[in-house]
Amino acid sequence: MPPLGPLRYSRSILRGYVSELERLGILGRVRARASPALEILLSAPARADKWIDARLFHEMMAATFALCGRDAVRGLGYRVMRAELGAVLEPIIGLALSVLGRNPASLFSHAGQMAGVVSQGAEVTWAKGVDGTGTLQIRVEDPQPPLSWAPWEGVFVRALELAGHEGKVGETRAARDGRSATIEVSWVVR
Repeated sequence: MPPLGPLRYSRSILRGYVSELERLGILGRVRARASPALEILLSAPARADKWIDARLFHEMMAATFALCGRDAVRGLGYRVMRAELGAVLEPIIGLALSVLGRNPASLFSHAGQMAGVVSQGAEVTWAKGVDGTGTLQIRVEDPQPPLSWAPWEGVFVRALELAGHEGKVGETRAARDGRSATIEVSWVVR
C-alpha cells in the first residue's frame, strides 16, 4: 500500500469544532485543558494554517470526552458535517446522489473523495454488504487514539440523512495497531 503521509484536517473542520464547542458551552473548559499549540488554534481558528496536524484534534476530542463523554465526540463529527462542511460538501453530495441515485451505497462509494476535501493522509473505502448494509474502512499512516475515530461515525450518520435514509452507523472497530478502523453501516432499503 502506498504511504499516506501524516493525518491532517482542514481549517474548516477546526472552525466547525470551535463553533460546536461554543454551542455546547464547553469551549472555555476545553481551552483551559489545552496545550499552548491547541489553545492558539482555539482562540483564533480563522488564522490557523490551511492544514492542521491531527494530534491537535485528538487533544480536543480527549478534552471533549472528559467533559461530556463519547456521544459528544461523535456528535461533533455529525454537527460539523451538518453545519460547517455542508456548504462545501453537500453540493457535491447532492450531485452524486442525483447522478447515482439516492442510495447510501452510492454516496459511501465516494466517501474517499469527499474525505479528501477536508482531510489529508486518510484513505476511506467502502465495501457493500447485502442490501442496505456495508462497511467503511478508514486507513491512516500513523497510529491514532481509539477516540479519534468517533467523529467519523457522526459524519457517516449525516451522510445517511443526506441520502434520505434512516439507518444505523455502528461504533468504530479500530485495528490493534491504530492505523485503521471499520465502521458498519445499515439502512432501511426502500
